[in-house]
Amino acid sequence: MKKQDAVFWALVVTFIFGVALHWPLWFKLITLVLAGMVLAQVCGRFAQAYSKGR
Repeated sequence: MKKQDAVFWALVVTFIFGVALHWPLWFKLITLVLAGMVLAQVCGRFAQAYSKGR
């Protein structure tokens, strides 16, 4: 599994279990950090695809 995929699936797991188990604030912060990492990776991929298209 690629590193990018691992971060995405870790984010999915934190969302599912976080909602189901009502995890505390510190774990919600971890989820926000993971979401930011996924967003940064997606933006990087969009920028790379856009630059190749030009």
